[in-house]
Amino acid sequence: MEPLPPELNRKTSGFFEVNLTWLKELFAKYGRKDGASRAAFIISALEGAIILSSVTRKNTHFENTRREIQKLMQ
Repeated sequence: MEPLPPELNRKTSGFFEVNLTWLKELFAKYGRKDGASRAAFIISALEGAIILSSVTRKNTHFENTRREIQKLMQ
């Protein structure tokens, strides 16, 4: 896999760090001890679903992933 150009990698990394930090803090606020791993799972699942939905032109991949994440959060 080709690495991203340095500037794009820095910006992309920053974007994901902001999102991971926000989710970890949110889970901590509500007493979840597994916040870091749960945050990484959610971001990874949604990003994968976005890519799959985009290349297949089927939004159902994203919607199914979103729905499964919601079930896990209840």
